Amino acid sequence: MPVDLTTSWQTIVTTSSYVAGVICLAKSLNAVGTKFPLNVFVTTEELTDKIEQEAAKHGLPAGSITTTMMKTDDFFTNDTERATKSHFLDSPRRELYKYD
Repeated sequence: MPVDLTTSWQTIVTTSSYVAGVICLAKSLNAVGTKFPLNVFVTTEELTDKIEQEAAKHGLPAGSITTTMMKTDDFFTNDTERATKSHFLDSPRRELYKYD
């Protein structure tokens, strides 16, 4: 199911060293009673597994963190125009990222 970028918190995790930050962010969002879910864009399935394990270990409610696999073929490139078009122009808030 696609993530609604207009009604969720978003972050990106590219290595396992960032997982602790995601858990801290999720706990903070839960503590203030956010009504929006946290979606984490990940680059590997292993990161999804690690996030799920750490969330359970820290007692976060099931479903408080969702993950979305990123396409990395164009994203990690110096070609900003190509990366932007392939990843952001399909989002509901594409007007924020569109370059003319």
